[in-house]
Amino acid sequence: MMNPLSVARKKMASPRWFTLLADVISRRPQFLDQGDTRRALYHVNILKQFINLMQRHPAAAKIASWFAASVEAIAAVVPQTAAVCFTDKLLHPWEILFDRNGKMQLWEEGWNRRLDDSFQVLLFYVRGLSPATSMQPVCRMKKLFPLWLSMLGSALYASEQITDIGRSSACKLFTGDLSQLLKRILMDPIFDSDVQRAHFLLKQLVAKVVQMRVEFAFNALIVEVDASGESETNERKLQFGFVRIRAVPDAGCAQAKARAFDNVVKAIVHLLKSMEKDVGERLAMKVLSECVQLTRGKQYSDDEQDGEDRFVTIDGHDHASEHIQDRMRVQYLMGCLGEMFAEINVEFEETLICMAGVAEAIIESTNQKLEDLQSKANLDVQVASKEEDGELEGVEVKSVEMAIALAGVVTAGASDSVKVKVSLSSLGAALKRFCLLWKSTNGEKLLKFSTAFSSANEVLSIFKNAAVEMPSVITTGGSSSPTVGTNLREAKLNKLEGIIRDMDDPAEAIRGHALIELARGIRRRDRPMIDAIGKNTQLMGLVMKKAAERDSYVYLTAIRAMAELAYWKNEYLEAMLEFFIDPYGKLSALLSGTEYEQIEATDKRDFLLIQRVKVAEALCKVFKALGEMAPWHFDRLIDPLMSLVMHADDEQLKASCVCAIADLVMACRGRRISAHLNEAWKRMLLMVEQLLDSAKESLLRRAAMVLLRAIIVSFDVTVVEGLSFHLRDLNRHLRHLLVMDRDDGVRLLAELCLLDIKEQMDSAVRDLENSMFKRIRLD
Repeated sequence: MMNPLSVARKKMASPRWFTLLADVISRRPQFLDQGDTRRALYHVNILKQFINLMQRHPAAAKIASWFAASVEAIAAVVPQTAAVCFTDKLLHPWEILFDRNGKMQLWEEGWNRRLDDSFQVLLFYVRGLSPATSMQPVCRMKKLFPLWLSMLGSALYASEQITDIGRSSACKLFTGDLSQLLKRILMDPIFDSDVQRAHFLLKQLVAKVVQMRVEFAFNALIVEVDASGESETNERKLQFGFVRIRAVPDAGCAQAKARAFDNVVKAIVHLLKSMEKDVGERLAMKVLSECVQLTRGKQYSDDEQDGEDRFVTIDGHDHASEHIQDRMRVQYLMGCLGEMFAEINVEFEETLICMAGVAEAIIESTNQKLEDLQSKANLDVQVASKEEDGELEGVEVKSVEMAIALAGVVTAGASDSVKVKVSLSSLGAALKRFCLLWKSTNGEKLLKFSTAFSSANEVLSIFKNAAVEMPSVITTGGSSSPTVGTNLREAKLNKLEGIIRDMDDPAEAIRGHALIELARGIRRRDRPMIDAIGKNTQLMGLVMKKAAERDSYVYLTAIRAMAELAYWKNEYLEAMLEFFIDPYGKLSALLSGTEYEQIEATDKRDFLLIQRVKVAEALCKVFKALGEMAPWHFDRLIDPLMSLVMHADDEQLKASCVCAIADLVMACRGRRISAHLNEAWKRMLLMVEQLLDSAKESLLRRAAMVLLRAIIVSFDVTVVEGLSFHLRDLNRHLRHLLVMDRDDGVRLLAELCLLDIKEQMDSAVRDLENSMFKRIRLD
């Protein structure tokens, strides 16, 4: 067979040739029989040799297509081997870095050999892979997207501070390679449309804040020499050895958060500009359209839901879409994207259609606001406008004028394009509706839209001359909003009384909403509600009754309200503890005999088990938030929690209980370890071992690994003393999981546990060395 490297040097290779070669090497040779021990290691060795070749060989770039095709071919034959030997090897360094987000010391460098090698091989992989083929590790790479995006933004900022031409070129090489990696993730076929890509980019605005920054250090290297005076030259030089990743000091301050957010926005704009012109402009338009719909759409709520699910998560309640509706963040991104439209090319049909979509979104959202004004115009009592509302109205007026200008640009560039005219049809209907609403509604606020009204009429005339078909428009006539009546009713009644009354409503949705309002008022420390709750001695009992209902929406919101009450006052915390330890006894005291008998025996065994698990989760999260209170209640909680794990049949319930124990262990922060070293801790380690050996679901094995890591971290530098009899078995088991487990989350947690053990043992040794006195000898 021809040498692929020699073929690459002679420029005879083609992607088709490399694909055929990859198909050949992905098949095991016939001489490797079924019982041959080398058979299982064949693909492992192939991947190891490939990765080593891509890291070291000077012609690696010329065989990138062969490398990528071989990875895909091997993944099709032995996906587990590809996941461990390729995906884990390349992504674990980044996943560990992301897990340590903000935990590094200021002097500790985050760029090392593993990151450099991983980055280099990943680049060869994405360059060699066909754009039409989805990457093997794309789902895990999407999780790392916020890290890489923040790194790109901070690297762009750092490169702007460098004036030396040579050093600036090196920095641009790093940012260019990082941009290429991010663009390949963004353009992967796993996204079905540009709308999904735009929504994914917008999610980065509210992703986990990366408390790290990239710096460039071109200082002279200090080379260590041996005893003979010769320097060590065998060490392979890092490709990006000038890169430093450091923790951000004072990451919680407003200035650091603003810088981190600005880095994300800078990186998003840079990515869009670095794409091919038509692709970048089309995606930028989609992003702008999504921004408009999020900031100005009817689904927007002025009240942010920050911390809504800090104790209990309700399935189906998508808070990611609520967090992303932060007006200032999205409008800042819109302002930065506006720079791209100055040089936009209107010759592309797709770009014109996107521009029409953006204009339509702005006009439709304005129409919704005009309808709201129309519906409130006949009310006797109206809320006075805030100063911020006036500023936002000014932004809305400018946005409408920009949308009408975009409509004019699209009309001018449409010429005879049928697709563009179809997109203009719905835009024309939105403009007609805007004009009708402006004429039928009275008010001072509408005077600001007078210029936009006249411009809209002119654009409609152009549409008519261009033969754009526009459907007829019917205005809603200002139907009253259901929330208006609710607000007026709550103004007349005490808010807590209204909540208690709605808790007994026949409709589950109203009962659940009342409990949400109760939890929200407690969390925000609403003074009238807090005073009313202090006078109501029956409230906790009423909430506990709702926690025993069959509807999941009602009992989850009730548990959330219980958790907020428990976090607020110690008496409610004690009541919630008693409710968790003995729910039947607590309910029998709260419910009448008839109501308690209505709970069937099967419900008491199955349903109340689910309820108890959810209460345990919320309770442990409350202790984690309280911090100092957890050790005092460790004795009361640990035995019931472990009993739940042993008696629950459903593996998801088991996983919830195990995660609750992990939260409790972390809340104790290592305290009370000595008191329970020979009891609860050994039982927990035994339980973890049994779950890892017997659990079929990856969710339960992940939960067991989370608990194991919490135990290891809680021992801190005393890990040698506390786990001395278990360290050897732990190390062996973790290394087995690191290679053999079929779930990538378990494998990552296994490596994190090994790193935690190593770091804590190293720290213990350093403390011991630092405590030693120097011995001197007097001659």
